[in-house]
Amino acid sequence: MNIKQCPLCHNEVILGTALFSAELGEGVLIVKNVPATICPVCGEKWFDHETMIKLEAVADNARSRHALIEVVAFDAA
Repeated sequence: MNIKQCPLCHNEVILGTALFSAELGEGVLIVKNVPATICPVCGEKWFDHETMIKLEAVADNARSRHALIEVVAFDAA
C-alpha cells in the first residue's frame, strides 16, 4: 500500500499494526496485530490487498464454524 498521506485529514501516515473486527452474522471476529497503514492523527487505518485476503479467509473459517466470538492474532505467514 502506497498511501503517504491520510486522504481524510491529510496528515502523514505510518506503518504499524491495528485491530480488525467484523460482524459474522451470528458472531463477531476480532483479529489483533494486523499490519496496517495508520493515520496517527485521526486513527483511520488501511490494510493492503494481501492482508485483506488473509483476513477474509479467517472470517470465512470463523463463520463456517458458527463462532459467536473469535479473537485471534494475525498470522503473517
